Amino acid sequence: MNQRKYRINLLIFCFALLLTFSLVIGDHVSASTNQKASEVTALLGITKDKKGNVIAKSKYVSRAEFAEMVVLASPFAGDVTKTSTLELFKDVPKNSNKAAYIQIAVSKGYMRGYLGGKFYPNKKVTLKEAIYGVLGILGYSNADFSNNLSDARYAKYKELGLSKNLSRSENDTITASDCENLFFNLLNAKQKSGDIYGKTLGFALSDNGKIDTDAILQKKTKGPYLVKKGWQKKLSSKLSSYHVYINNKKSTYDAIEDYSIAYCVENLKKVMVYQDKVYGRIENITLSQNQPQELAISGTTYTVEYPKKMKTLFKNSSIQKGSIVALLLGKDDKVSYVLPIHSTNADKNWSSRLSIKAGKATIYRNDKATALSTIQNYDVLYYSTELQTVWAYSKKTFGSLDNITSNQSEPQELTVAGSTYSVGNPSQMKKIIKQSSIRTGMPVVLLFGWDDKVSNILPLSSTVVLGNWQQKLTFPLKEGTFYKNGLKATSADITSYDVMYYSNELKSVWSYNKKAYGTLNSISPSISSPDEIVVAGKTYALKLPPVNTTSSSDSDTDNLIENSWGTRLQENGIHSGDNVVVLFGYNGNVADIYPVEKMPVTLTGYVLSIDNKLVKDANQTSVIKQVVHLVDTSGVLRDFQCADSSITKGSVVNVNFKYGEAVVTKINTNSISSLSDITSRKLASDIRIIAVKDQSYSTLTTSELKEMTWGSGNTLYYSCNAAGEITDLILRDTVNSGYQYGLLKSVNLSELEDGSGLTRLTLSINGNETTITTDVPKWNINPGPKAIKLEDNEIKDMYDLNMVRISYISGNQANVGNAVYRIADDAQVYFLTNGKYYEASLDDITSFNNHLVDGYVAQSQGPIRIIVIAN
Repeated sequence: MNQRKYRINLLIFCFALLLTFSLVIGDHVSASTNQKASEVTALLGITKDKKGNVIAKSKYVSRAEFAEMVVLASPFAGDVTKTSTLELFKDVPKNSNKAAYIQIAVSKGYMRGYLGGKFYPNKKVTLKEAIYGVLGILGYSNADFSNNLSDARYAKYKELGLSKNLSRSENDTITASDCENLFFNLLNAKQKSGDIYGKTLGFALSDNGKIDTDAILQKKTKGPYLVKKGWQKKLSSKLSSYHVYINNKKSTYDAIEDYSIAYCVENLKKVMVYQDKVYGRIENITLSQNQPQELAISGTTYTVEYPKKMKTLFKNSSIQKGSIVALLLGKDDKVSYVLPIHSTNADKNWSSRLSIKAGKATIYRNDKATALSTIQNYDVLYYSTELQTVWAYSKKTFGSLDNITSNQSEPQELTVAGSTYSVGNPSQMKKIIKQSSIRTGMPVVLLFGWDDKVSNILPLSSTVVLGNWQQKLTFPLKEGTFYKNGLKATSADITSYDVMYYSNELKSVWSYNKKAYGTLNSISPSISSPDEIVVAGKTYALKLPPVNTTSSSDSDTDNLIENSWGTRLQENGIHSGDNVVVLFGYNGNVADIYPVEKMPVTLTGYVLSIDNKLVKDANQTSVIKQVVHLVDTSGVLRDFQCADSSITKGSVVNVNFKYGEAVVTKINTNSISSLSDITSRKLASDIRIIAVKDQSYSTLTTSELKEMTWGSGNTLYYSCNAAGEITDLILRDTVNSGYQYGLLKSVNLSELEDGSGLTRLTLSINGNETTITTDVPKWNINPGPKAIKLEDNEIKDMYDLNMVRISYISGNQANVGNAVYRIADDAQVYFLTNGKYYEASLDDITSFNNHLVDGYVAQSQGPIRIIVIAN
């Protein structure tokens, strides 16, 4: 029983919902048709009064007024002015303004008088009389109907569709609104002959066989007009007297915005305004007879409303393909007008120079609405003074200009620091590069603008910080932006012998203090044109010219690099065998080389071993000398001659250079402060940390330092800078000291002639693959992630890392069930497929549903050292 009631109630609800939906849709369609009927009949003059105003829709129409309407809707509308009026009816004087209409309506059989010679002009017309008139226009007479003439006429009225949107009975009087619909229906009705009546009057038909109302409206529409000061003068009356529609919605004249597109239909006292705009770069212009027909912006193509006018506008405003513009859209979303959007760089007085008013302007920065005050020096600006709108972009990138890709001598792409970027305006970029004498190999800053394309390029100056380096800057230090080793800094962080790049335009400084010390073992291929050097056994490529290098020629980059380095080595008096300091700039590129005696260099290191070795003295005579083998706090292995017998294995030493010779001095580590003092101090951004245990060592990051398992006596040595920040730190006997993390990729066993065997282990550590041979492996040699302790290319220890299954990764954190593990800054990522490991990145994880992602840790609390992705 309850189920039956539920079904009945559900059916009733569905029926009611369907009925409501139908009524809403019906009302919408009806309203649209009524609007067209009103506009078309008014445009044809049928439903307008003697003053030219549209008759109020609710007004009941008199017989005299209907006589005028029916004649204006007939083929005889043009006969009114040449008709000599007669006094046909006693109540219609021949000088009446309706006399001619009444005379024609009666003579053509559209209306009839009453007995007694009267017309009753002021009497309200009925639907029955109106049907008589419109059927007469369509060619029907009494002879076409039999029996009850009134009923037959009414049936024909229904059959021909004349009753659409009319709900009156035959004897009802009708309003102006009824007349609008009746005469609109008349235009779309078939004559007795079978033709659409509106077509016989010269109106075009649309695809559905009805008169094309849009064409009628278009013919009577004036415009488009660009809305700006004085545009109302194009109207015949005050703007306040018009019906205003904005974006097809009824509105008011005071809501019209400048630089909109307006149209006017004077017969209807109607102003139609469109305020939609499209901003962007013109990607393509479709021409026909050399006139723009279509414009493509951001992948969308827009039709031009008046191609001939648009051609003139483009010529006068220098608009072309690649220009950034505002499209002002009119009717049917067609382009009516185009405003050019100009570009510049923000300077101190940019707003007044561009006539941008702070209170009225619309400001965007990086595509977000903001205030004018947020725009910063050398933001890339795009602006329209007409629209009082500014778009600012702050994105910049810094690095070496590796390549310029040109087309017809105009730069299309710029490659900086290994990444390639598209140029926004190639012709303008060509001028900038020429004016600033920019060439490949130079340090530059790219300024990005619209569509993330390069808008400007600024050359950077570079130098080694010496003496009063501040004089090179043309801006007060307090106004500058400083970076050191890629991190935000202050001017106080800049120290002597930093490599510095600077832009006075941007008021920005980038500095780097990474250095390498040691003997210059070799220069290749020659000292006059080198492309690489070997210092302390490590090879460094000379990829870019040294800092503060200038060249007035357009020689190719390779020659510029080699020749400039050859010149720099000669200037600094450097030869193979010298003790040198290598200075590094951005991206770790070699920026300069100095002899050690020219710099206040002090190395701190931990002695791994002491041996007697055969070396050459100052006279190049071979002699046996005591040599200390140490690792400095940067993790670099070095050998120095030393006669100090107090220095033993495990000593901490300083190495200074005097006249190019190394002087090794022992440091008393007994005076080092307690651990609590160390952890309370701030770490320098460029801190150098090593952990040592016996003859093993490893370098550590600050993140790894915080995760170390501490014990008493861990701090072997530390030193601080003037700001009290720790710059060098040596730890001893810490958990996992000396271990590195990587993969044991493969194991190969081979048998020697004497029956013994060798095991070849292929390891991948931090992306570097190495093979180590051992006779009797003492560890688990199943391939996979390992913690490895190496010493003199021998494995001292190796153990498996612990695996945790990762469910998802957010930033530098990995979620493992209910636990969260930090991912080490130098974590290695591998892809495992078919039993083989391949280097990968976290970007290769497309879905945690499609891959198994495992993390590997050395300690239970992490961090994750290795991540393996498997299908």
